[in-house]
Amino acid sequence: MKSNDRTSTGCAGKQNPRRWTLLPSSLFYVAVCLFGFSTESGYATVITTGDVQPGPPGIQPDPWSVGLLNVALSSDGGLTIDGGSHVYSNASYFGYASGANATLSITGPGSTVDTSGTITIGDYGTANATINSGGTISSGGNTFVGTHAPGNTVIVEGASGGMDATMTVGGSLYLGGGTSGPSGGTADVTIGTGGTLTASAGTYVYHGSNLNIGQDNLTSNGVTLAGGSLSGNSSTSRLNLDDSGTVSGWGNIDVDVYMGSGGLIDGDSTSWLQISGTLFGSGTIRRANLLESSLTSTLAIGDHFNGSSLAGSLIFDDVQVDPGTTLHFGIHGTSAAAYDRLTLTGQDTLDGIAQISFLDGFIPDPSDTFQMVDTFSAQSVTGWFDEVDAPSYWHLDNTGLLYYSVPEPSGLLLILLGCLLFCRRRRLPVEC
Repeated sequence: MKSNDRTSTGCAGKQNPRRWTLLPSSLFYVAVCLFGFSTESGYATVITTGDVQPGPPGIQPDPWSVGLLNVALSSDGGLTIDGGSHVYSNASYFGYASGANATLSITGPGSTVDTSGTITIGDYGTANATINSGGTISSGGNTFVGTHAPGNTVIVEGASGGMDATMTVGGSLYLGGGTSGPSGGTADVTIGTGGTLTASAGTYVYHGSNLNIGQDNLTSNGVTLAGGSLSGNSSTSRLNLDDSGTVSGWGNIDVDVYMGSGGLIDGDSTSWLQISGTLFGSGTIRRANLLESSLTSTLAIGDHFNGSSLAGSLIFDDVQVDPGTTLHFGIHGTSAAAYDRLTLTGQDTLDGIAQISFLDGFIPDPSDTFQMVDTFSAQSVTGWFDEVDAPSYWHLDNTGLLYYSVPEPSGLLLILLGCLLFCRRRRLPVEC
């Protein structure tokens, strides 16, 4: 007998497809969308929260292209980009109004904020931005961090597996101010391990702001300090002047510096740069204090970081070397290009410790001399090294000449005779 129930089964005993009509069409659409999001590679999303223009907040299309992007225009707002999503704008503001707080998170390979014009991270409001694990933020023009309000932060840090994070500035990067100078804001920007920062036109760090770098991960057309600081975030942190260009202005350099083949650190005439990192390479340091710290200020092998034995040649022009600072001089040979040299050209003050070593198996002849410090071009030299650590019988005089000298034979005899007279006890006769 054939069944008359046509709603229970169809051909070959399969479920009748007409039963799907029991699912409301709107719910079916949501289910399909959620399934689509869950199966997308990397869960690509662009999510806005709070006060974001254009709005409304929620999941935005990927890529999301807007003209002017405002996050925290008048109240708190946030933008999260992950899974390789893209946001494109003509200009971007994060934390525009006073009292408004903005957050920005860019995570994952290919996740991008790409702005053809300027980016402002913290204007009159505050902003905190994190770019990591392959994320990228880039501007075709200038980028400002902490223009008018204090407490703005940017962290650019990669992850294992080659997922480097990048911050690219087509113009100049300004921390704690604008093109005309400081304007009340402060910024703390950290370029960590696996992060890179490139500023095509230059980098400006104003009073109260800090640029915290890793190892050779800053590329810029010069760095100008106006009361700000350069620091390192790990034991391997290093500023390479071949990549960053001249460091000038006034403030603090608390990171190791590779001078390169001819770098320049140029302090301000009224307020000098304070340097407490280790210096390597060749170049000129002008109007700076080399400070005593846990990181000794150093003269060392010119191309030390590349494993070369090229010597360094530094020029001091109005430089003060503080007590406790150690200047290391390495000697590889007798030619002027084979040993580290310091030339004084301004009103310089020498203090601290000069440590001199023969390197790479070099053994000089006693007749060799080395002009380690050239004082002849200086306007004035105040003080001299408190201590000179050199190989046995090698001496550094106050003209900067290293030479070999042993005590005269007559001097040795007098010393020996004195020791004998001091040590020998004279026996006197005893009277009965």
